[in-house]
Amino acid sequence: MKETENSHKDSSTTFKYLKSMKETYDILRWCWKQFVNEKSNGFIKRIFIWAILSRVVSLVYPWLMGLGIDGLYLHNKTYAIGALVGIWLTYVIGSLFEWRTGHFTELTLGENMRMVEKRINELFFSKNLGLHLEEGGLLTQENMEKGWNHLDSVQKALLFGGIDSSLSLILSFGMLTILSPVCGVIIFFTLIGNFFLSLRLNRFVTQHMEPVESLFRKLHRKRGER
Repeated sequence: MKETENSHKDSSTTFKYLKSMKETYDILRWCWKQFVNEKSNGFIKRIFIWAILSRVVSLVYPWLMGLGIDGLYLHNKTYAIGALVGIWLTYVIGSLFEWRTGHFTELTLGENMRMVEKRINELFFSKNLGLHLEEGGLLTQENMEKGWNHLDSVQKALLFGGIDSSLSLILSFGMLTILSPVCGVIIFFTLIGNFFLSLRLNRFVTQHMEPVESLFRKLHRKRGER
């Protein structure tokens, strides 16, 4: 009976965690709709284009290294010299593509920060006085600052690491599947297992870090009151 209750509690907790993930996704969609304008969307599209080109060039590098090693092993100067020239070209071209990616990343970040400040002021001052009086404990400078910091950390994580990591994973997986379908299937199921394991670990961390987060909010409010 106790095991059944524990199992029911665990499944209920898992359901709540998945529900909270859905709410987080909805919040991110709302943030995208409110704070990302057409100009920023144009920058993001350019980020994807240059990042894809950069990742494609980086995938050519291992092949050139293999070609150079084969050339040295077979005493083929043409292969060896061609590999060295190719490695140098991929380094230069890849650096150029990464520079362009970083350039549009910074432009996107700056435009988003400007838009966030603008929209926060518009949304805050568009509320009537009664709502401010009713929700005075929530519509505070500390809560707004905390929300802004969370949004800023999420967008920086996506812009500086998320896009590049995702493209690297997708392109590498695609190339591996083309070269060896069996290895591609193995990696696919490995990724699925890693996904579910990550969900479980994230739920575990969320449960045990919630008291710490509560203390952090309390400390943040106390510091703001001072």
